[in-house]
Parts: sequence; structure tokens; C-alpha cells
Amino acid sequence: LFQGLAAPSLTKPKKNMRGWSSVMLLACLVIFLICSAIAALRLHLGTATQVTSPAFDEQEITNSSSLRAHVIVISVPTRPESEERIKRLGPSLETMGFSFELVAGPNMDKYCPEDVNDYNQSKAAGLQLLGQEWKGWTPDLASYDLALFQIATYVGHLRAWQRVVDTKIPAVILEDDAYIWSDKYLQRSIDQAVLAGADVVLLDERHCERGWPPHLALEAPGLTAYWVGPKAAQAFLDNFNVSVPVDWAVNPVMNEQLQATCPRAFFVEEFGGSYHARTNSAAKGCT
Repeated sequence: LFQGLAAPSLTKPKKNMRGWSSVMLLACLVIFLICSAIAALRLHLGTATQVTSPAFDEQEITNSSSLRAHVIVISVPTRPESEERIKRLGPSLETMGFSFELVAGPNMDKYCPEDVNDYNQSKAAGLQLLGQEWKGWTPDLASYDLALFQIATYVGHLRAWQRVVDTKIPAVILEDDAYIWSDKYLQRSIDQAVLAGADVVLLDERHCERGWPPHLALEAPGLTAYWVGPKAAQAFLDNFNVSVPVDWAVNPVMNEQLQATCPRAFFVEEFGGSYHARTNSAAKGCT
């Protein structure tokens, strides 16, 4: 049986060779047409992207301050450490072409207890600061569990969020120890995220080390820098949590209620690095 099936191919090799040649030629033609179509489509899409997304034009981002995000800097004007930070950060922002305003955080030194290292005393002082320094909505204080420096930091962010809500202007919120080492790529990363529909862009790398939204670790730290729109600012205000620090409190809100994201690369860090920031943080107040 097998010999009978094989006989035609042995006796008529020229006809089969011509048939295979035709098939191969047709296949090559089809592949050529497909590749040409793909190349044309890529060219079309590339041109369309350039036309519809001028915000990504490198030269425009570099030269035009009108494309720059508005910046809110949280600082404590009466503290010498904060005044020194603003002397460094303010001119830097101006040189980069960012418009910015200061939002004053409360001065925790006005509320120092007898022993700030005693946690109960620190909590009591923090409750006093909260009552005096924040006039917006406050949750049930039965769950309050923050040290004085933690609530002082939190109130600074509450005031920044309230400013975004009141003005309806999205902003990059910076703590005054922030250092921007590439303004051009910082702006580009914000533009890309906003174009994709983000309500929040986390610009502090520490916050994204153990997962990105909606899978942020509940104890992910770091709010040195982030971009926030009015919707997110209102959500943060509505979810004011007096039992955990501010950088932890925003995590479930971003995971569950908002479109939040991390950029592919980070262009803001704490001035002087993490060790310098920890040794010069608000936690060192009242000393």
C-alpha cells in the first residue's frame, strides 16, 4: 500500500517541484504584503501619537513652563530647619519653571510635652495639636493613636489636600526636604500617568517598593512627593484616619477607591538621602 502511494512522486518529480515552487512564491508574497502592512500601520500610529500628544515632546517639556504641574510645598515657616530647606528648594523650583506655593504645616514645638519620648505624653500633645491646628472634618478620636510628630506631619498633608480641593487645581505635593533631580522627566512621568487616567501619581520610590496600586502594602511608607488631583484629595480628606501615620492611611484609599500609579522611574528623592532625612525629620522635634 505504501509503495503504491509513493509511486507517483517518484515517477513525476518535475511536476511536484513546480507545484512547491508556486506555493513557496505565494507564501513569500503573502509575508511581504503582511510586513508592508505592519510597517505602514506603525508609521501611521507613530505620526498620530506625535500629533495628539504634544505633552510628550521633549523640547516643549524642557522649554515651556505652561506645561509644568503646579507644586504645593508643605513646610513649617517658623522652624529654622524648614526655613533652610525652603531656601534650597524654592529657587530650584523657580529655575525649573514650576509655579509653587507654600502650605504651612503646624509647628509641633509649640505643643511639646514634658517628655516627648513618653508615648502617652506625645499622644496627648498630638491630640491638643489636632484640636488647635485642623478645622476640617475629623473622625472619631476614640481610635486616635499617633505621636506628636506624626499628627503634625498629617495635618500638613490635610491642609495641602484641602488646598487642592478648594482651588480645583491638581498639584505635585512636596515635603520641604524633597530634591528633584530631573524636572523634565518628572513632568513627563506625570503627563503619562494623567493621560492614562490617574488620580494619584506616587513619586516617592519608597512607596512603590513592595507593590504598586491596587496592591500597595498597607504599611508602604513615604510621601516626600506625589501628584494628586481634586478627586483624590477629597477622598484622602474623607478617609482621615487618626490611628495610623499619613503615608499608611492613604494606601487603602488608593488601592480601593482611586486610580493610582507609580512611574517607571523616580526623579524625586529626599535631600541628602534616607539617612540624612531620618536624622533631620520631624521625629527629632521637641529636643
